[in-house]
This record gives sequence, C-alpha cells and structure tokens, in this order.
Amino acid sequence: MAPSLGSNSRLSIFVLSLAIISGGLSGWAPPLWRSWAIATYNQILAWAGPQTPPAGLFLVAIDDASLQQGQWFEQQQNAPGWSKGLGQLPWSRASYAVLVEKLRAAGAEAIALNVLFEGPSSRSPKDDSQLAATLARHKGHVVLAAEMLEPNDSQGAGGLSLAPPLLALQKAAGGSKALGLTNMLKGEDNAVGPHPEAYISQVLKPHGFG
Repeated sequence: MAPSLGSNSRLSIFVLSLAIISGGLSGWAPPLWRSWAIATYNQILAWAGPQTPPAGLFLVAIDDASLQQGQWFEQQQNAPGWSKGLGQLPWSRASYAVLVEKLRAAGAEAIALNVLFEGPSSRSPKDDSQLAATLARHKGHVVLAAEMLEPNDSQGAGGLSLAPPLLALQKAAGGSKALGLTNMLKGEDNAVGPHPEAYISQVLKPHGFG
C-alpha cells in the first residue's frame, strides 16, 4: 500500500528536523556539549535522590574527628602503641597496617586503601616493612592506590603515566592486580574525561590492568 500524502509530509518533516538537529550539534562547541551533558547527568542523579549503598560496603574515613581522637590518645599516659602519630597527617604506613589487621579481624573480605604510598616512607624502612608484611599476610584481600598522571614537557607535549605505590608494597599485595586507580583525568573544560583508548593502551595494559 502506497503511503498517503500525509505520511510523506510527516516523513519529510521528520527527516528535515533530524538534519537541522544534527547540523546544529555538529557546529556546537564540544566543551559546551560536554558541559551540558554533565549538567544533565548531575540533574538526573539529583532527581534520583540518595542511594542506599550495598549492605556489605563500609567507608572508613580519616576526618577531623579521627585526628582529634588521635591527639587525645597522644595526651594519655598509657596510650596504646598503635595510636602514636594518629593526631596528624600523614599517618605512618605502620598505622595503615594496623588498620588492615583490624578490618580483616572484623570480617572484611576486601579492603581498598585510597592512599598513594609512592616512594619509600619518610619515617623509616621499618615503616614500609611493617606494611609490606601485613599486605603479604592478606594478599588478595587488599587493593592499593595508583594515580594517573598527565605531565607536560617544556614544549607543551603531554602523555599518560601511572604513579604506582612503592614496588615492595605492590609486590607484597599481589602485583599489578592489587592496584586500583584513584582518579580520572580532567578535560580542557575542567570536566572529568576518561580517555578510554589512552587508558587502555598506555596505562592499563602495560601495567597489567584488565
């Protein structure tokens, strides 16, 4: 059955409208488009309201209250050894070792430490060895932080690189499979851009991710 004149008219209007929209978007500045997309996404999240986290997920935060409690412990005559230095940041790596031990004893199956342990400890080699020993005991249950970097040289050229934790800690935790990225790079409009192809080819695969 041949389409009626009305159907042809509606089809023409639809095609023309699609062409106008496509042409308009192609001429729209990408930063403006990304900003609009991010604003829309944020609004959708706001409409969705607070989300209930999984029942087995817990966040252990180091906040002002944590530091105040650490300072209180430091003023006590019989303060436990693990409380030493908890009143200020950065905490010793041995303190994170104690935290891992306590979380595992409490039943935590997986622990992600969102702290970049880059380079040797500024305190002492023993500080690193204590954390390494704990990571080795709980290998497969602790993930260490790694950070993406996008340095620029004097000519303005850039590239992607990975800032991993101290190699001894990384090995103790289980190698590159025990690393997790803590950040995403920002685009020209200061919006987070995942750079998926660059991540995969320059960072993830060379360092054993995925």
